[in-house]
Amino acid sequence: MIYFLQSSSTDPYLNLSIEEYLMENMESDDFIFFLWQNENTVVIGRNQNIWSEVNRKKLFSEKGSLARRISGGGAVYHDLGNLNFSFIGDDSRYSVKRQLQFILDVLKKYGVEGEFIGRNDLVVEGRKFSGNAFYKKKNINLHHGTLLVNVDMEKLDRYLNVDLEKLKSKSVKSVKSRVVNLCELNEKISVDGVKKELKRHFFLMNKNVSELDFKKIASSNNVKNLVERSKSDEWIFGENPNFDISFRSRYSWGDIEVNFVIENKIVRKCKVYSDSLLPDLINRVQELMIDVEYDKNSLVNSLNPVDDQVIVRDIQNLIKSKNI
Repeated sequence: MIYFLQSSSTDPYLNLSIEEYLMENMESDDFIFFLWQNENTVVIGRNQNIWSEVNRKKLFSEKGSLARRISGGGAVYHDLGNLNFSFIGDDSRYSVKRQLQFILDVLKKYGVEGEFIGRNDLVVEGRKFSGNAFYKKKNINLHHGTLLVNVDMEKLDRYLNVDLEKLKSKSVKSVKSRVVNLCELNEKISVDGVKKELKRHFFLMNKNVSELDFKKIASSNNVKNLVERSKSDEWIFGENPNFDISFRSRYSWGDIEVNFVIENKIVRKCKVYSDSLLPDLINRVQELMIDVEYDKNSLVNSLNPVDDQVIVRDIQNLIKSKNI
């Protein structure tokens, strides 16, 4: 079955929880298109370091919310000038290329000629108007992204602590100069208009679409449980021990920061922060280095079981380059 769902809430914890609920409860061969918005919220990737990525003092003093999603990627700012979209489906129906083209085709109706570049960005003339992230659990896939329609760029710039090296790699001086609101490209573009056009186009491109009842889903006990977890300090902040050793670097696939707590030359705690688009892989790397002897060979060899050769090789080379 093919479904459409539109949120009537701007609560980030509820909307993110509903995404996860849909992934966990959909039937094989289902496909869901979900539209939602959050009010004055910073959402960070699953493995990001919240302590360095977000200006929490400013965000909280201005009554903003802070949330962590299940997918990888970097921190994003959401307000009511931003529209979020999610595609959820099993392997037989899911195609990132087709889904991105769907978004770009709708924007062409407004005269916006966008393109997909890099790891996860939709841009027009080199300026980003959409960031995308991905997650997979068994055979169920999630692709979600933002559409900057009329976002408060001052708040975006104020709340996000973007690494200078990352900005230099994009040849820009600030995050604000790298992004663009769609309304700057066409003053007739509005969030409501884009929302209606996306829904119309989705129903036009797919036969027998059923619309899901948002209130019914939001009131389910499973969603309520996910909301409580999503609001918890444990989920949002995690553990922040005093690390003995920290390594960091930047690669084409994203940033990496590896932190160790060492006792008697053994890694007792390991925390890996990253905006990689493969959050489960980063978690696996982190787990493999715990209780390993703190020397180059032991740490490097501990990562040999991981499948992804590019990311793992880069992390291994980072460890090799340090004075251990």
